Amino acid sequence: MNSLLLAILKSPVAAYLDIATIVKICREQGVEAVHPGYGFLSENEAFCAALCRAGIKFIGPTVENLRQFGDKTTAKELAISMKVPVIAGSDEAFPSWKEAKTWIQENTKYPVIVKAGT
Repeated sequence: MNSLLLAILKSPVAAYLDIATIVKICREQGVEAVHPGYGFLSENEAFCAALCRAGIKFIGPTVENLRQFGDKTTAKELAISMKVPVIAGSDEAFPSWKEAKTWIQENTKYPVIVKAGT
């Protein structure tokens, strides 16, 4: 059974996230470049790297860019090192919402979005 048919038989989400099969289909079909659109694959370092290893151009950031900006701490450190102004932020996660609220009230004068940790 060919790769395209195998991909069709998967659920849409499984097919969308199956990097190996996507790359295989690209190679079988002579694809020279892929624009990942929006979503998981557009920010996926592994997808970009797999395409590059297969000799297929990834239309978007480089593997290194995705690596640097995929991690918020690394991205912020890079921005600071390049003298890009960044907004106030904590260096550590807060153990409770109360401590986060106190820090926000003491350190900001604008609306903020709080990202929940795991």
